[in-house]
Amino acid sequence: MCGFSTGLNALPGSVIYPDSTGGFHCEGSGKLLSITSNRFLHWSTSGDTVQLVEQSLDTNLLNSAVKLKITHCPLLPGGVHIQETLNNVTLLIVTNQTVHRLVLPHPTCMYCSELVTELQMQSIFADVGKMSLQDPAQSGVIPSPVGQTVGPTASAAWLSHQGEAHYALASPAGVVTLPPHDTQAGWLDANCHQVSGDLALSLAVRELEDDTFILALCQYHKLRMWSYRDQACLMEADMLEYMPGHRLRLAFSSTGLCLAIYLAVPSRGQFTVLQLVATDNNCYSLDHISSLFETLVDFALTSTDIWGLWLDDTNQTVVKYINFEHSTAGQWNQVFVQPGPEEKVHIGADQDPRETYLDMLFSPLRFTASAIVKALQIYRRGTERITDLPWETLKKEVTVAVEKELQSSVTEFEFSQEEYRQLQVEFRSKFYACCLQYQEGLATPLGLLLNPHTHIVCVLKKGFVSFLVPYLSHSSVRDVLVQCLRLVSDTVPGDMAYKMEKALEHLQSPERARAEMVLENLLANKNENVIEDIHNKLQDVHNPLAAMAVLIREMELETDSEPWLIYSTSQNLSQLYGSSVAVAVVCQAVCQMAMTRALFCRDLLILQQLYLRLGDNVSSSTHTRRQKYKRITLGLTPTKTNLEVEREEFLLRLTGAEDEAAAAPRLQYHNKVLRLLEDVGLPELVIHLATLAITEAVNDPRSQAALWTRIFKHHLDLGHNSQAYEALTQNPDSSSQLDCLRQLVVVLCERSQLQDLVQFSYVNLHDEVDTHTHHRARAVDLMSHNYYELLYAFHINRHNYREAGRVMFEYGMRLGREVRTQLAVYERPAASPKRNYDGEFTTGPVSGQIDILELKDLQKEYALARSRLAQHHPPSAAIAGSASAVEMVSLLVQSGLFDCALSLCQTFKLSLTSVFKGLAFQVTGSVRAESTAWSDLNLYAYLSLTMHEVSVPNVLYTRCTSLPMFMMSLSATAPLVWLPYTSIDQLLQSLTETQNNARKLQDKLNDYHKLVDQTTRRRLQAQ
Repeated sequence: MCGFSTGLNALPGSVIYPDSTGGFHCEGSGKLLSITSNRFLHWSTSGDTVQLVEQSLDTNLLNSAVKLKITHCPLLPGGVHIQETLNNVTLLIVTNQTVHRLVLPHPTCMYCSELVTELQMQSIFADVGKMSLQDPAQSGVIPSPVGQTVGPTASAAWLSHQGEAHYALASPAGVVTLPPHDTQAGWLDANCHQVSGDLALSLAVRELEDDTFILALCQYHKLRMWSYRDQACLMEADMLEYMPGHRLRLAFSSTGLCLAIYLAVPSRGQFTVLQLVATDNNCYSLDHISSLFETLVDFALTSTDIWGLWLDDTNQTVVKYINFEHSTAGQWNQVFVQPGPEEKVHIGADQDPRETYLDMLFSPLRFTASAIVKALQIYRRGTERITDLPWETLKKEVTVAVEKELQSSVTEFEFSQEEYRQLQVEFRSKFYACCLQYQEGLATPLGLLLNPHTHIVCVLKKGFVSFLVPYLSHSSVRDVLVQCLRLVSDTVPGDMAYKMEKALEHLQSPERARAEMVLENLLANKNENVIEDIHNKLQDVHNPLAAMAVLIREMELETDSEPWLIYSTSQNLSQLYGSSVAVAVVCQAVCQMAMTRALFCRDLLILQQLYLRLGDNVSSSTHTRRQKYKRITLGLTPTKTNLEVEREEFLLRLTGAEDEAAAAPRLQYHNKVLRLLEDVGLPELVIHLATLAITEAVNDPRSQAALWTRIFKHHLDLGHNSQAYEALTQNPDSSSQLDCLRQLVVVLCERSQLQDLVQFSYVNLHDEVDTHTHHRARAVDLMSHNYYELLYAFHINRHNYREAGRVMFEYGMRLGREVRTQLAVYERPAASPKRNYDGEFTTGPVSGQIDILELKDLQKEYALARSRLAQHHPPSAAIAGSASAVEMVSLLVQSGLFDCALSLCQTFKLSLTSVFKGLAFQVTGSVRAESTAWSDLNLYAYLSLTMHEVSVPNVLYTRCTSLPMFMMSLSATAPLVWLPYTSIDQLLQSLTETQNNARKLQDKLNDYHKLVDQTTRRRLQAQ
């Protein structure tokens, strides 16, 4: 870590910039076995810190990472720009207040030989610690107007032919310049202020001939290009002509400079590829090449392709690429990304939990060392940082830390084998969950790095770098089969997958290795929708079995080609991919391929079993449905105009004129067909046709609302929860949207699919969900549906902890007041748990007033609720739900629950008189003889400790019950008597095990011993 201070204070109210990442590769990185071969830099920013790493796939680099901290100066997103010259690699860094330059030696200048001859080499960052970023010639403060508190929003930087460092900023400063790095005196120049005329969202720079062009994508969808030499704007284009949006990349192709612009809008995004064309009078224009619609996290541009990086609805990384010149249909090529570690570990009865969890943590492709170290640091609860532990040592440290946590949490020292196994599973699953959380954070994708010279593609993530490797060729048939295999894979339960894997480890045949059992489980667990989807997809494959055979051949590792023959046989390839990074990448690629092939073969076997079991019957049924649908929709060809539809005799007979007169004929037709499809029970076709019909109702919001409602209903009935939610959000009618929202909440609660309910984003519907669920929670019986737990999870997922606490408090209040009441009332036939005999609600309406509760208030309510739940007498339980603390004490005394009554009196600071009276009456109520009257040790203890209460003797005398002699002799004037030690010992033992009054009795016994000692001494002295 190299930290330095600029002497500046943080800007008040400054913008918090998001984390960003990027990379760089030298022009000679594609030259085999050269110093720069397969060598690249990547960086990441977070706040005022930037971390830079240099990596090579051919040789191990020493001192290859550095972290720079520029105090009080957060780095701009994409604020690191790297450029190479013949002798140097220069880093140009932009913060919200400063600019910096870091001049590093070029890799080719650090060694005499042009080829790699060593196993280890120094990185270009080796001597960074000796440099000073505070040198006035290498840094400067961005000039800003007085009182300005907002820094630049975007930046671009470049080196001129004279060695000057130029920084184009989306701020009033425009372009600032640092002198050549070998200049002794430092100065900072600012010009080209027109760049800030309209706030730029993204900047890019390119030098062409003897000029430098600054391209800025601005607000209001304007793309402008300035000449730095002429200080003039040469071009302005309105991106609304292509569709509005907000990011910019550049690349050279065989025909010139290409621009790729990503245009972002709330519902979808668009890639627009343009080419810069020179015109007369030193001006430029744009030729439109293509437009592609998508949403993304980051993207990169080459001369022919666009690579995109996404996060899907489940927060998984998605990478795709597309050729923008030849893909007129907008078909993206999918990149298969290794999924994250499993959330749940399946442990067989014959497995040791400790070994199983260690295997999951330290097996390839699951967890990085950083994630495990972070979790281990939490478990150690110390300030000492863990760094650079070998893999085996880290495994031992994890074992020791979890064992210590287990030992410190248990209070018993003898366990059965099963109990100890359960403890192992519990504590190791907690550590695993902690590692999983850190791994998910480190795996958050931030950007893409493409090297057109080596064709290496990397995903730059928050904590590490992922390399993409070539895989199967693109094929529509293959894509359909892969989609079917994914459906099968998602349906296979984890325990069944584990059993099948273990059966294969014991060398059982694949068919016998639980494949048939997995299929039976698939058919028996209400997966009709999955099976139907699989067969619908297989209809697009003319010969599924032959296609499966082709896919199996594509999965073979052997190949007939010999790619290494393209290199000269005289070259020594021992250094190629010889670094530890390359070894790790190759090993992980092989491991991933093996795991993918194993899962592929498993799912393909299950798919074949399913096809053989149901193939012809289901195929014919699906084919019949599709033919009916085609006949119904025969008239809806894209070439038919509205006039032709109105003249179509078949459509006129079908639509009729008696209803929907205001709707267009095509919409009337769609509605008729939709009702017919609903009547014959074809919901999938209803959804498909309703989706098509929406395009016909662009200017009819009422029809759109009805169609989206219909789509929502059928998706919900089919169990397509995500699609149902999407249809709900697309509904333009707010009233229909709220109706669908209420139905979604009720149905998913009845299905116990609360996870989906909690995870939906509910954009602009958050308050409606909260209000409706609150109404449902207060309206339904607690014994049937628990909406409070849904509300709690809903608010916790959105970090609204105050609201979550309020929900659980209300839930606890209702539990304390209603559950015991309901249990008692249910014993009376035809009685309502929520109404009295007059038909009125037993509880008053919920008040709109908000009271702030403290911890002591919650403790009181908790004590009162526990007292209500302690009631076992039905008549008392029937009224305990609404009883106050004073009334509750009386009910507890009547039921003989003196411990609870005393505790409640102490919590609410109530008088103990009623408890003591009840205790005395309890003792004397069923007396047959003095010996049995004091047989209960607990009652005996209470009376012995509370004789100071006047109410106790009064009650006993009123009931004509005599007191034990030793109780009557506790006064100062009474004659001395001996205590019944046997009874006292028994009493102490009983109180020690069950109550908290043993100390009081022991104190009285100590007083008695003192009195005996004093009396004995007096009598001895008198003699």
